[in-house]
Amino acid sequence: MSAGRAFVFGDDIDTDALAPGTYLKSPIEVVAAHCLETVDPSFATRIKPGDVVVAGRNFGTGSSREQAAEALKHLGAA
Repeated sequence: MSAGRAFVFGDDIDTDALAPGTYLKSPIEVVAAHCLETVDPSFATRIKPGDVVVAGRNFGTGSSREQAAEALKHLGAA
């Protein structure tokens, strides 16, 4: 059982929100710092290892961006 917090998001959170295109050529630390900022501007500064991201339908859909999953992993999200 996880002891972290749950960050709950709705439907249609795409890879553009997870890894904004403006930062794709930057190191993963920079991409991660902007992860989900259009949905929750403080997300990247509040999430800690052990926290969980819960989302609705179509989470992570959109363009094929490896950085989207890497940004969440870098932030410690499960």
